[in-house]
Amino acid sequence: MLSEMRPGALLLAITVAFATVTASGAAHADPARDSSRVEFSRGVALVKQGNYRAAREAFADAYRLYPHPSILLNLGIAQWKTGQFVEAESSLVKFLADYGDASAANVESARAALREIRAHLGSIRLTVTTPDAKVTFDGRNIPVIPNMEVAVAGLVGDHDLLVQANGYTPHRAHLHLDAGAIKPITVTLVSEAPEPAPAAVATVPANGAAPKADESSGHGRVVAGWTLFGVGAASAIAGTICGVRAISLANDYNHHGFAPADKSNGTTFRTLSDVTFAAAIVTGGIGITLLLTGSGSSSAPSTALGIGPTSLSLRQTF
Repeated sequence: MLSEMRPGALLLAITVAFATVTASGAAHADPARDSSRVEFSRGVALVKQGNYRAAREAFADAYRLYPHPSILLNLGIAQWKTGQFVEAESSLVKFLADYGDASAANVESARAALREIRAHLGSIRLTVTTPDAKVTFDGRNIPVIPNMEVAVAGLVGDHDLLVQANGYTPHRAHLHLDAGAIKPITVTLVSEAPEPAPAAVATVPANGAAPKADESSGHGRVVAGWTLFGVGAASAIAGTICGVRAISLANDYNHHGFAPADKSNGTTFRTLSDVTFAAAIVTGGIGITLLLTGSGSSSAPSTALGIGPTSLSLRQTF
């Protein structure tokens, strides 16, 4: 069992494996591989001193310079010894998956380390169905593919999960992970409802008075004024024509002795002339009054005009 082995002895044994792998390419100059070998050796020396934290960084640099999977066993154990359980599990799982030439002893060492590491971990199996969703677990970004399960490990205890996407209501969850437990979680975000349009609110004057009536009543007075003014102008023109015709018939009758019917026609035209002139004066006067007071009172004007054979009557209400 790994817990019964001295970690320094384990890491020194792996040094031989890494040295063997890198030595096979020594005939070809490779600065990155050479630098990686130097960092790896430095990490082993630090383990001898019991400085696992500095050794962890040295192994990480070695893997970055030359990512050979054999380095991951050393890196995973150093991460485990410094409390980076999530990172240690990832490194050791990748070691087992990628290093097919590992010895049986190293494989068993990695598996034994994983058993002890996982006593400190719980995990979720997360499935997000919403496209383009972004996921964070304790602030750490978790890449996801819609409808595909992803494993997320965390230390035993409480954690925060956030799933969000544009146009959707974010999903927040507070999770508790137990040692060795696996929680399946499926998240489907809900579309955000559009905000309702603000309702129209009637404004009330500060003095508490009721709102003023629509300005359309004043516009109606102006239209009525121009209409009556136009009627008055037309009546004046008609009265002028009738008056001229009446004078012409009267002259013809008095000087040329036309038939009595001409006298009757002349009287009719004279009466029409009087009536139309009267109507022109009244309607024109009312029209001008309405035009002058169109922006004043909001009450609508009312006009009644009566015309008889020899009289004219008109009533108006403002």
